[in-house]
Amino acid sequence: MKKIVIALFMWASLAVCPVVTQGQLLKGSVPGNIDKVTIAISLDGTMLATEYRPIEISSDGTFVFDVELETPFNDVMLEFNSKGQLAGTCGAHLVAGETLSLTVAEAEPGEFSVQFVGKYKDISEFYTQFVKACDVMQYLNNRPYEAKRAILTDGVEQVKQQLPSIGDARLREYYTRSLEAAEKQVMYMLLQNKARTENKQPREYPEYNELMRNTDIDDEIGLKYGLHASLVSAYIDPELFNPLQDMTPYALRFMKVADSLGVNSPVVRKALCKHCAFSYFTYGKGGDYEKFWKRFTTFARNCPEVIAEYAPRIEALDRTRKGKEAYDVVLTDPAGKTMQLSGLFGTWLYIDVWATWCGPCCTEIPELEKVVKHYQGNDNIRFVSISIDSDPKAWKAKLEQDKPSWPQFILDRKMAKQFQADWGISGIPRFILIDKHGKIYNGDAMRPSDQGIIPLLDKVINE
Repeated sequence: MKKIVIALFMWASLAVCPVVTQGQLLKGSVPGNIDKVTIAISLDGTMLATEYRPIEISSDGTFVFDVELETPFNDVMLEFNSKGQLAGTCGAHLVAGETLSLTVAEAEPGEFSVQFVGKYKDISEFYTQFVKACDVMQYLNNRPYEAKRAILTDGVEQVKQQLPSIGDARLREYYTRSLEAAEKQVMYMLLQNKARTENKQPREYPEYNELMRNTDIDDEIGLKYGLHASLVSAYIDPELFNPLQDMTPYALRFMKVADSLGVNSPVVRKALCKHCAFSYFTYGKGGDYEKFWKRFTTFARNCPEVIAEYAPRIEALDRTRKGKEAYDVVLTDPAGKTMQLSGLFGTWLYIDVWATWCGPCCTEIPELEKVVKHYQGNDNIRFVSISIDSDPKAWKAKLEQDKPSWPQFILDRKMAKQFQADWGISGIPRFILIDKHGKIYNGDAMRPSDQGIIPLLDKVINE
């Protein structure tokens, strides 16, 4: 993979303040072999609020990004793609009322450099070392814990030596505390991974317990790294976190721990509420959602906006109970012809909801192909894939590449929004199983990669 010399920057923002408007926050240019630029930005400074927005590249290779900031500054990440592959990443320190310029150049074949121009050029360059030390992605490898720990310690020390170069005292203090929070977040990850490797509990390590004692749950700067959630999770048995299974026990324990820690900051409390609900609805599958919701509405009683945000998810779970009428939608095939989903009712229907930009979705495609092949010639069940891509060209290119043997459809923007709302879809891939009468059997069915998928389908179609 090609590398960008300027590394990934952490997302950051200051505490709550009035909305500030500005124009042309970021402008830049890329070489001709970079055909896509995406910016990751969190307007409120928390991880969960991060959005990935495409930036249009002009024919001359230039681009401009504007947004209305909610804070005086915001640190963002940019991704550069070439021919559908990630070529590299960089970051930018965006400040209300200022324009930051960057130029991406190919210094050598496969090696890119990024040059910044603007009032806050030095801050962006400072972030290069910051991220070299604290970007968690560089620690996701098979190196021993001791080696990773040494790299982190050395990198953090180098960043500390550069802190005096930040002239603004308030900004210097902000990044000093940010560095401490980022280092702690990496340490949580390293020790948790070490525990998994050694088949131990993280709290068996004295260093982990010391880390917990030294993490301030009310430190709002830690929100951009998810440090508050890491502390709460540190008190929870790792075995309770079961993605794609019942997350009710984990969520209930999360709320109990958070309450016991006596959170005083309303900003942190809100973030914990959002993290709990996000984890439950995004990673969970099945379980007693009514029990969860009853407890959650008490836990988040001082955050009515969070309750309102996730209430539709509970309503969707009620609407998609087994036996309910399946929701209809207008589908468009690769040739541009439309039809109703209900036109496919009459046999069992297994639906794959996906998008080309979703890595886990694409991972499931070969597994779905195996399932489809297993039932080839069986008239009791049909398989269809429904894309929620906003870019039909990317969808068609993926179909041309994979050449799937089962029907493929896409939803237009309006239909996709309604479809996701009807079925309570906030994350993909999502698989839906509809019976031969057009009624919901499971609105969040097993994935093709699940070991039990064939026995399940055999059972239902022979009932």
